Amino acid sequence: LYPLLLFFALISHSLKAQISPCLANDSLRVLVIGSSTAAGSGVSVPDSAWVNRYRHYLQSINPANEVINLARGGYNTWRLMPDYFTAPSGRPSPDTLRNISEAIRRNPDVIIINLPSNDAAIGTGTNQQMQNFIHMDSLANSMGIDFWVCTTQPRNGNATLKSIQIAVRDSILSRFGKRAINF
Repeated sequence: LYPLLLFFALISHSLKAQISPCLANDSLRVLVIGSSTAAGSGVSVPDSAWVNRYRHYLQSINPANEVINLARGGYNTWRLMPDYFTAPSGRPSPDTLRNISEAIRRNPDVIIINLPSNDAAIGTGTNQQMQNFIHMDSLANSMGIDFWVCTTQPRNGNATLKSIQIAVRDSILSRFGKRAINF
């Protein structure tokens, strides 16, 4: 009876691994950087934040999986640029405790960046946002780390803000393709 149970357990594990590649690894470390949506601001129950729900899901597949959240409300691409980056005049400097450099230092398998609207709200245009995303993607890729970008999300604002949001969303989808998470 024991060999039969062991056989079914192995088949079950093998099937789950095919369905969920996370199980094929010993563990997966995902690092999230971004702003309030990733930080969980505004949710009535902290477990409802998408990062917490994602952590719970990944750990239900394999308890050794980790999701580390460095996001902070109000952040934009400028705050997440690498330690060595000098921001242009009038733009905030990188936060060396929550930026792409800190994410890389934590040795993740995957980095997810979620910046839905704060760049547009401070007038950072599509081209500059995309340059910042591409720069961070290049750094992650140079270290062998997968890099995923979430699209923008709706936000109340004027027509200019909304047009930037739509253009950034479309640019993320075009540039990052299957590595874009379309909110």
